[in-house]
Amino acid sequence: MRARTLRNAVIIATAVAVAVLAGGTPNTAAALPPGNTVAQWNKIAEDTVVGSGAFQAEGFIYAAYASTAVYNAVVAIEGGYEPVDSTITAPAGASVECAVVEAAYRTLRYYFASSSPLLANLDADYDEALSNLDGCTADGGAGTGVGRAAADEVIYNRTSGPNPDGRMTPIRVSSSF
Repeated sequence: MRARTLRNAVIIATAVAVAVLAGGTPNTAAALPPGNTVAQWNKIAEDTVVGSGAFQAEGFIYAAYASTAVYNAVVAIEGGYEPVDSTITAPAGASVECAVVEAAYRTLRYYFASSSPLLANLDADYDEALSNLDGCTADGGAGTGVGRAAADEVIYNRTSGPNPDGRMTPIRVSSSF
Protein backbone atom coordinates (compact mmCIF):
# COMPACT_ATOMS: atom_id res chain seq x y z
CA MET A 1 0.00 0.00 0.00
CA ARG A 2 2.84 2.34 0.94
CA ALA A 3 4.69 1.63 -2.36
CA ARG A 4 1.54 2.37 -4.32
CA THR A 5 1.07 5.73 -2.56
CA LEU A 6 4.70 6.63 -3.18
CA ARG A 7 4.41 5.66 -6.87
CA ASN A 8 1.25 7.82 -7.26
CA ALA A 9 2.98 10.76 -5.60
CA VAL A 10 5.97 10.44 -7.97
CA ILE A 11 3.65 10.27 -11.00
CA ILE A 12 1.70 13.34 -9.86
CA ALA A 13 4.91 15.28 -9.12
CA THR A 14 6.31 14.38 -12.53
CA ALA A 15 3.10 15.41 -14.27
CA VAL A 16 3.06 18.76 -12.45
CA ALA A 17 6.73 19.38 -13.30
CA VAL A 18 6.14 18.61 -16.98
CA ALA A 19 3.08 20.87 -17.07
CA VAL A 20 4.96 23.74 -15.43
CA LEU A 21 7.93 23.41 -17.77
CA ALA A 22 5.81 23.03 -20.90
CA GLY A 23 3.26 25.74 -20.26
CA GLY A 24 5.05 28.02 -17.89
CA THR A 25 6.95 30.17 -20.34
CA PRO A 26 6.35 33.83 -19.61
CA ASN A 27 4.80 36.14 -22.19
CA THR A 28 7.52 37.75 -24.23
CA ALA A 29 7.53 41.11 -25.88
CA ALA A 30 6.57 41.39 -29.51
CA ALA A 31 9.21 40.08 -31.85
CA LEU A 32 8.98 41.26 -35.41
CA PRO A 33 9.50 38.56 -38.00
CA PRO A 34 12.91 38.59 -39.70
CA GLY A 35 13.39 40.37 -43.00
CA ASN A 36 12.88 43.81 -44.42
CA THR A 37 9.91 45.95 -43.42
CA VAL A 38 7.68 44.77 -46.27
CA ALA A 39 8.43 41.10 -45.56
CA GLN A 40 7.85 41.66 -41.82
CA TRP A 41 4.44 43.23 -42.34
CA ASN A 42 3.46 40.67 -44.92
CA LYS A 43 4.10 37.98 -42.27
CA ILE A 44 2.23 40.01 -39.65
CA ALA A 45 -0.71 40.34 -42.07
CA GLU A 46 -0.61 36.60 -42.71
CA ASP A 47 -0.57 35.83 -38.98
CA THR A 48 -3.41 38.29 -38.35
CA VAL A 49 -5.60 36.88 -41.11
CA VAL A 50 -4.97 33.26 -40.12
CA GLY A 51 -5.47 34.10 -36.45
CA SER A 52 -8.82 35.70 -37.21
CA GLY A 53 -10.28 32.40 -38.37
CA ALA A 54 -11.36 33.92 -41.68
CA PHE A 55 -12.05 31.22 -44.21
CA GLN A 56 -9.46 30.90 -46.97
CA ALA A 57 -10.98 33.06 -49.72
CA GLU A 58 -11.89 35.82 -47.29
CA GLY A 59 -8.39 35.71 -45.81
CA PHE A 60 -6.87 36.26 -49.25
CA ILE A 61 -9.01 39.37 -49.63
CA TYR A 62 -7.83 40.90 -46.34
CA ALA A 63 -4.21 40.11 -47.12
CA ALA A 64 -4.65 41.71 -50.55
CA TYR A 65 -6.05 44.87 -48.97
CA ALA A 66 -3.00 45.23 -46.73
CA SER A 67 -0.62 44.43 -49.60
CA THR A 68 -2.32 46.98 -51.85
CA ALA A 69 -2.01 49.70 -49.21
CA VAL A 70 1.70 48.90 -48.74
CA TYR A 71 2.30 48.80 -52.49
CA ASN A 72 0.56 52.15 -53.05
CA ALA A 73 2.50 53.76 -50.21
CA VAL A 74 5.84 52.57 -51.60
CA VAL A 75 4.94 53.59 -55.17
CA ALA A 76 3.89 57.04 -53.94
CA ILE A 77 7.33 57.52 -52.38
CA GLU A 78 9.63 55.72 -54.80
CA GLY A 79 7.65 55.89 -58.04
CA GLY A 80 8.51 53.69 -61.00
CA TYR A 81 5.25 51.73 -61.05
CA GLU A 82 1.54 52.40 -61.45
CA PRO A 83 -0.44 52.56 -58.21
CA VAL A 84 -3.65 50.56 -57.77
CA ASP A 85 -6.65 52.93 -57.71
CA SER A 86 -4.58 55.52 -55.89
CA THR A 87 -3.98 59.23 -56.21
CA ILE A 88 -1.80 59.79 -53.14
CA THR A 89 1.47 61.63 -53.43
CA ALA A 90 4.41 61.75 -51.07
CA PRO A 91 6.46 64.70 -49.90
CA ALA A 92 10.19 64.61 -50.48
CA GLY A 93 12.07 62.68 -47.83
CA ALA A 94 9.15 60.48 -46.77
CA SER A 95 10.35 57.25 -45.18
CA VAL A 96 9.40 54.09 -47.07
CA GLU A 97 9.74 51.97 -43.92
CA CYS A 98 7.45 54.24 -41.91
CA ALA A 99 4.92 54.25 -44.76
CA VAL A 100 4.97 50.44 -44.99
CA VAL A 101 4.38 50.01 -41.26
CA GLU A 102 1.56 52.53 -41.18
CA ALA A 103 -0.19 51.29 -44.34
CA ALA A 104 -0.20 47.65 -43.26
CA TYR A 105 -1.07 48.38 -39.63
CA ARG A 106 -3.97 50.76 -40.35
CA THR A 107 -5.48 48.46 -42.96
CA LEU A 108 -5.29 45.38 -40.74
CA ARG A 109 -6.52 47.30 -37.70
CA TYR A 110 -9.58 48.49 -39.62
CA TYR A 111 -10.61 45.01 -40.74
CA PHE A 112 -9.82 43.21 -37.48
CA ALA A 113 -10.93 45.87 -34.97
CA SER A 114 -13.44 43.54 -33.33
CA SER A 115 -10.84 40.94 -32.32
CA SER A 116 -9.13 41.92 -29.07
CA PRO A 117 -6.45 39.18 -29.08
CA LEU A 118 -5.45 40.01 -32.65
CA LEU A 119 -5.32 43.72 -31.89
CA ALA A 120 -3.06 43.14 -28.90
CA ASN A 121 -0.52 41.35 -31.12
CA LEU A 122 -0.95 43.85 -33.94
CA ASP A 123 -0.52 46.83 -31.60
CA ALA A 124 2.59 45.25 -30.03
CA ASP A 125 4.14 44.67 -33.47
CA TYR A 126 3.29 48.24 -34.46
CA ASP A 127 4.83 49.71 -31.31
CA GLU A 128 7.99 47.65 -31.77
CA ALA A 129 8.26 48.62 -35.44
CA LEU A 130 7.93 52.32 -34.60
CA SER A 131 10.57 52.02 -31.89
CA ASN A 132 12.98 50.36 -34.34
CA LEU A 133 12.58 52.98 -37.06
CA ASP A 134 14.10 56.35 -36.35
CA GLY A 135 11.65 59.16 -37.01
CA CYS A 136 8.46 57.10 -37.28
CA THR A 137 5.71 58.20 -34.97
CA ALA A 138 2.10 57.15 -34.68
CA ASP A 139 0.94 60.76 -34.88
CA GLY A 140 2.87 62.08 -37.81
CA GLY A 141 5.90 62.13 -40.02
CA ALA A 142 5.99 62.20 -43.79
CA GLY A 143 6.23 58.42 -44.26
CA THR A 144 3.60 57.76 -41.63
CA GLY A 145 1.25 60.20 -43.36
CA VAL A 146 1.75 58.48 -46.72
CA GLY A 147 1.09 55.07 -45.18
CA ARG A 148 -2.05 56.28 -43.43
CA ALA A 149 -3.31 57.89 -46.65
CA ALA A 150 -2.67 54.65 -48.56
CA ALA A 151 -4.58 52.61 -45.96
CA ASP A 152 -7.46 55.09 -45.86
CA GLU A 153 -7.68 55.08 -49.64
CA VAL A 154 -7.77 51.27 -49.91
CA ILE A 155 -10.42 51.08 -47.19
CA TYR A 156 -12.51 53.79 -48.86
CA ASN A 157 -12.16 52.23 -52.30
CA ARG A 158 -13.22 48.80 -51.02
CA THR A 159 -16.11 49.96 -48.85
CA SER A 160 -17.77 52.99 -50.42
CA GLY A 161 -15.63 54.43 -53.19
CA PRO A 162 -16.66 54.71 -56.82
CA ASN A 163 -16.26 50.94 -57.35
CA PRO A 164 -16.76 49.21 -53.98
CA ASP A 165 -16.15 45.50 -53.99
CA GLY A 166 -19.58 44.68 -52.54
CA ARG A 167 -18.11 42.07 -50.24
CA MET A 168 -20.40 42.97 -47.34
CA THR A 169 -23.58 43.36 -49.43
CA PRO A 170 -26.44 41.37 -47.89
CA ILE A 171 -27.69 38.62 -50.18
CA ARG A 172 -31.43 38.03 -50.18
CA VAL A 173 -32.93 34.75 -51.16
CA SER A 174 -36.45 34.80 -52.47
CA SER A 175 -38.76 31.96 -51.49
CA SER A 176 -40.88 32.42 -54.61
CA PHE A 177 -39.70 30.94 -57.86
